[in-house]
Amino acid sequence: MYEITVGDSFSARHWLRNSNGRCSQPHDHQYRVRVTLLGRRLEPDGRLIEVERLSGVLRHVTGYLNGQMVNDLDPFTSVNPSPENL
Repeated sequence: MYEITVGDSFSARHWLRNSNGRCSQPHDHQYRVRVTLLGRRLEPDGRLIEVERLSGVLRHVTGYLNGQMVNDLDPFTSVNPSPENL
């Protein structure tokens, strides 16, 4: 089995629905994200995937969230923006 991991970070605000604690109020977080792909076979060039391609996909997602109030973004207008759902 082969694997490759890339990471990125972003800063965003959110609040949790159906919470009675501190998290029910808007607050900031610094998120660190790691994505790992697993595969049984490598491409003919000896790679599972081009690192820059995988990093670009991750940057697309973190760029969408960075600096935002997550509750205002799809799908989090209806999905609770918990760390698990993010």
